[in-house]
Amino acid sequence: ARERERAEDAIRRALRAASMDAPPPRRPPSLETLADAAARGGPGGTPLRPTGRVVAVLEKSPKRDVVIGYVDVVDVEGGGGGKTSPKFAGNVPMLRLHPVDARLPFMSVEMSPKLLPPEIASQARERGLGKLKNALVSAKITRWSAGAVYPHAALIEILGEANALETVTAALIAEHAILGPDDFSADAIACLPEVPDRASGERWEVPSEERATRRDFTKVRVASIDPPTARDLDDALHATMRDDGVLVVGVHIADVSHFVTPNSALDKEAGRRATSTYFVQKVMPMLPRLLCDDLCSLNPGVERLTFSVEWEMTPDGVVLSEWFGRGVIRSCAKLDYGTAQSVIETLDDETLGGEDDKAAAAAAVLTAAAADASGPVEVAAADANDPGAWDPRAVAE
Repeated sequence: ARERERAEDAIRRALRAASMDAPPPRRPPSLETLADAAARGGPGGTPLRPTGRVVAVLEKSPKRDVVIGYVDVVDVEGGGGGKTSPKFAGNVPMLRLHPVDARLPFMSVEMSPKLLPPEIASQARERGLGKLKNALVSAKITRWSAGAVYPHAALIEILGEANALETVTAALIAEHAILGPDDFSADAIACLPEVPDRASGERWEVPSEERATRRDFTKVRVASIDPPTARDLDDALHATMRDDGVLVVGVHIADVSHFVTPNSALDKEAGRRATSTYFVQKVMPMLPRLLCDDLCSLNPGVERLTFSVEWEMTPDGVVLSEWFGRGVIRSCAKLDYGTAQSVIETLDDETLGGEDDKAAAAAAVLTAAAADASGPVEVAAADANDPGAWDPRAVAE
């Protein structure tokens, strides 16, 4: 027992001596010190960034659900020194997927008949892969184990020839899970207002109680200017010169909030879509067609609800007053950029003579554009008693 006590006492003395020789614990650097170090950067002034490590996967990325790519046959070394492709059920050769996204590795294709669509299996048996050659396909990552170099993917369908416009569009829609006009839920559609049947010839009208809370711009000559293929006309403008020399300019934005109430099923659906997606030949709308193409589109000849701003200013652009609020408009014309630019160039053409001649020539540009039934310009019916009605000379000015 005495020997054990002497040994423990010796250990305690040794630990005390060691602690006296050890440097005191370092205090962590202050925020000011860290901020200064971050500002100076690393070697050569390179920026410092925090680093970390992945500790768990909480949710698999939706990118795994759709992968777009090309398919080819996997060749392996044969017994005679040549190359051959292993065959699976139905004499289907082993396939490999090459994603179009360069950040993804190539993938082994699931060859089980339960996971390989019959159409793809049939084409894979054809000489040269049949329709699979130079075609885009969609697939889904099924597994990627920790020890595997490459993931496995199940093919879904053949989208079409890679260079075709419709194929590329379908690939983008599938890859990014873009929802179309027919994909709105029943709950979202139930949020839409009731409107008269088109066959009845009647139109949706601004409720009287809503009209009473808004500024009336329906007697002001308002027009929209958009790309020639635009369907949802979400902004319009007016500009008039008063007798006292003051220029009145108004800008009107479609008031979508009147039809989409916060936290409704339609609001949540629009939030998921975030935006309308435009392709070369089609658009995938954020809102149902009834809203984006009709009730929230500032089409000519019909009353529409807006958020508006109106300025009073000098001809040189010095703002004298401004007003912001909700309004009601009735556009007299849907113009396109090309036609509007032609009007501007005509009014600036010094070879046309005086101002009256320029104005007449500009009005002729609009008249011709409005008369072209196949063109992008649309106008409301002229009405001599309506100060906001279509008048090509007034619109040109």
